[in-house]
Amino acid sequence: MEVIKRKLERFGDRMKKWRINLQRLTRIVKGKGKAGPVATRTLPQLPIEVWENVIDHLWDDRDALKACIFVCRAWYSPSRFHLHRQIEIQSVKGVKAYVKELKQTPELSKRAHNMTIDGIWGSDLSSLSTAAILLARKLPRLERLTIRRSEWRPWTMHKDIFLHLSAFSVTRLVLYDVTFPSVTVFGRLICALPCLVELKCTHLIFTHDHFHRDAFGLYCNRVKICSLSIMLKHTAVPDSLIDFLANICISSHLQRCIIRHDPSSEYSPYKGELQRLLNASLGSLSELQFDLELARSERQTDTEMSAADSVLSLNHNISLQRLWLCIWRIPQCSDLDSLCQALLSIKSGQLREVVIAFIYPYRVPRFMEAVKNVLKIHESAYHQNMDKYLSSDPFRTLSKVEFVLVALDVFSKDLEEIAVTAAEEQWKQIFAPLFPRLTKRGIFHATVREHGYKDTF
Repeated sequence: MEVIKRKLERFGDRMKKWRINLQRLTRIVKGKGKAGPVATRTLPQLPIEVWENVIDHLWDDRDALKACIFVCRAWYSPSRFHLHRQIEIQSVKGVKAYVKELKQTPELSKRAHNMTIDGIWGSDLSSLSTAAILLARKLPRLERLTIRRSEWRPWTMHKDIFLHLSAFSVTRLVLYDVTFPSVTVFGRLICALPCLVELKCTHLIFTHDHFHRDAFGLYCNRVKICSLSIMLKHTAVPDSLIDFLANICISSHLQRCIIRHDPSSEYSPYKGELQRLLNASLGSLSELQFDLELARSERQTDTEMSAADSVLSLNHNISLQRLWLCIWRIPQCSDLDSLCQALLSIKSGQLREVVIAFIYPYRVPRFMEAVKNVLKIHESAYHQNMDKYLSSDPFRTLSKVEFVLVALDVFSKDLEEIAVTAAEEQWKQIFAPLFPRLTKRGIFHATVREHGYKDTF
């Protein structure tokens, strides 16, 4: 009920004239309201259409919808309707129960849009295998398939699982904490879904680093992934995974790419092998978000020098329109080589937006000092070059260059609004004088944002 209350408050901002006390209304609907002139006072009679709009706003929140079902009869039908849009499966028994429900109520087959295979840490994917066999061609409007906390064990999977998966109309695949025996098996899963256009992978693990390139030659004209998001946890990016993603059957249609890095990992967020993915997408890539680590200018370790040598280059991505670079781990003795060279490598004449997000998981004052130390080194050369280059004629379509401070405590409950405003003013004072040409054009911004800002890309 607390979830419903929070979402209703947000919804109420757009419907101020319909402000009500949700908890009191719920008690009265259930017949549990207290006696007395205050409790029995007549409340505004809202049309059922208003509540249907509220419930529509909760369409992706299963817990809230389940709570709405038990409020009253009027809420039951719309809440139940949205619940049938989402299928949650945790076991083979759950798959068979849903198949039985479909036989009893065939019209439910056209309501299902999202299916989630949710395992218990380390459980196998036998439920996916069973679902692929029993539900093939029975869910014509299924759009999203989510697999979480599971391990692909070949001996528990049906031998024709990829054939059965090809009968689904899934356009979006989300993988979270999934272990695959090899990159080849992962690739076959991707290529088995003929309608797939969006792929999101978080915290994948590969038991063996095997990839057979020749096995994917037949999929050149079949797989058309337009959006790719990937973040690995506590592990380097396997070469074989990059080989698969850079394969022409994957990268030739790629328009949107998000490559993130787990900040708690000891591995560098960017290595030279990822450049192959950007080069392979060539003229198709239009939106890119990337985690970039500033290389240290003094006393570099071998790992840091390797990362510094592998500078991100965007000169092949001639259709790039949006670029977000997220910078983590700012050491005090840093320089701007990686950032400057990445920006100066842009050749796209269609660029509209550049966002540089400095993400720092500590207190704002300490972060400000770190940034100031960064900018003191070679500031005239780097800033002048970036300011002059992005203000030149090839970037006439550029309408936004934003330097963002994203600190974990910026929007904490105990931080007053005055302190946030002061931090933003200080942030502007650091950057605004360094980019006079962009400021004159009116496209330069220095802002302070909440921690989830990078997820709005």
